[in-house]
Amino acid sequence: MSASPVRVATLVTALVSLLAVPAAAQRSDAPRFAVTLGAGVPIGDMGDAAKTGYVIGAQVEMPVTDRFTARISGDYARYAFSNDLADVVGDGHWTQIGVMASAIVPVQTTGVYLLGGLGFYQMDSNASGSDAESDLAYTFGAGVGRGRWFLKARYQSIQLDPEMHSMPIVLGWKF
Repeated sequence: MSASPVRVATLVTALVSLLAVPAAAQRSDAPRFAVTLGAGVPIGDMGDAAKTGYVIGAQVEMPVTDRFTARISGDYARYAFSNDLADVVGDGHWTQIGVMASAIVPVQTTGVYLLGGLGFYQMDSNASGSDAESDLAYTFGAGVGRGRWFLKARYQSIQLDPEMHSMPIVLGWKF
């Protein structure tokens, strides 16, 4: 059973509110690298066909100005077929691999930030007769950071037919 988008949004809002602690802004012109790990919550039609999965990733970000950071991230996600789909086609899973270029904008000096980006993702399934498909993707969301740790949640849509919508919620560590 997948979580409803309203429940997920409520959980994310609560987590961001609890973790939003004012932090001193640290400006560095050096690129920052990070790794991420979390849950991928399928939404919409994908939510009917897939169970909540896992997402791992890596990213590099570079400050452009005091109010804008550019980020390139790569993700790998895996979602098991829902019980209903498995009853029809058998047990299986989707894998999703992609890259996203995002703009990061901080909200004051609270540690909270907004993000939006465009990228390219490939979806593949181990079901017999299925082929890998690739297409453009977009994302938007929010995060909160404290020190080297951050938590982010974002809506992601891969423009396949049908579109694949998910909400990756990840914990990350910068180094």
